[in-house]
Amino acid sequence: MGPIPFRDGTEAPYPSIQASELALNHEMFDDGLIILNAKKLENVTLHSNQTAHEVKLNIKQFPYLTLWAMEHETQPFICIEPFAGLPDQASDQPTDWNNKKGNNLLEAGESHTFEYGIEFK
Repeated sequence: MGPIPFRDGTEAPYPSIQASELALNHEMFDDGLIILNAKKLENVTLHSNQTAHEVKLNIKQFPYLTLWAMEHETQPFICIEPFAGLPDQASDQPTDWNNKKGNNLLEAGESHTFEYGIEFK
């Protein structure tokens, strides 16, 4: 993510994902939020080796998962957000909303509901 609040358009494998797990640390958020392609994910679980507690999100209706924490801080929280679309990409030209990556388009009179579930253990 950058320049904030826009995407830079770069897509790359996330090197820290090992065996379907992403070890979290404060420094990984110093450059802004992380948007993961989640099209093949149904659930994500936040857990720690310091406690038996877990937070599990059912995100199967969402193509993206966003992780963020305060930049250059060590606050004891992380935000996990399922995204149905994407932020704008940085550009010198205005965003063409009809062709924006990650759009969800509906015809007049149509509606769509996105749902997710959260389990606390």
